[in-house]
Amino acid sequence: MKPALDEVAPGFEHSTNHRLIITYATAGAGADKIRSGEQFDAALLPPPFMDPLVTQGYVAPGDVTVVARSLISVTVRAGSPKPDITTVAAFKNSMLAS
Repeated sequence: MKPALDEVAPGFEHSTNHRLIITYATAGAGADKIRSGEQFDAALLPPPFMDPLVTQGYVAPGDVTVVARSLISVTVRAGSPKPDITTVAAFKNSMLAS
């Protein structure tokens, strides 16, 4: 999201006269900041991180809107063994081994 936000932020600031303060972090770190009570106007997090915040009452359910979707695929040559991508660690090891 950083490249996209870096591109649109100046135009938004210019057209609205609102100054943005954007903090970039991993999804886990962003969710932790919200849980710790850090103030925010908007948060961009993937559903596995946002959904628990809604369930736990940190974010109002009606205030969540999907703004983007991203799909990642892994493919292998026909006849090759399928890599283990069942966990982050397994995926990392499979990519390092390839």
